[in-house]
Amino acid sequence: MKKNGIKKFILGLALVLSTGAFLTNCKSSNDDPGDPSGSIDPVVGTFKGTIEDGDLKYYNAIITITKVDNSRVKVAPKSGEAYSGYSAKTIKVTNPVGPSIVGDDEQGSIAYLIDTKSITVSTKKITPQDNEYLFTGSKQ
Repeated sequence: MKKNGIKKFILGLALVLSTGAFLTNCKSSNDDPGDPSGSIDPVVGTFKGTIEDGDLKYYNAIITITKVDNSRVKVAPKSGEAYSGYSAKTIKVTNPVGPSIVGDDEQGSIAYLIDTKSITVSTKKITPQDNEYLFTGSKQ
């Protein structure tokens, strides 16, 4: 009889401990007071890669991405280079799940992978003077 009582006690204790461990590891929706969509700060910086516009291809091209506000970034080619004539664009972006920052609006689109620091930027023509281009590269 005594062995049976000890077994019940140990099983009950194990159940209580495992339930407690499970409940303390569950994340409450109000645990994170910050923005649930994540920060766009990781995409800010200088990137080196290739710019293509369909006719021309520029290797070792540099673009700079700066934060305009909490939902928009400005993409600008480095000044003083052969590709500097491409227009700077302000694109709306989000960090919906954490590992990437993405955006798509009337000025272009951005896809940035945080762990590999690789980026693809595609711009859109919004004025007759604009040239569309595709940039693929990585953060420096």
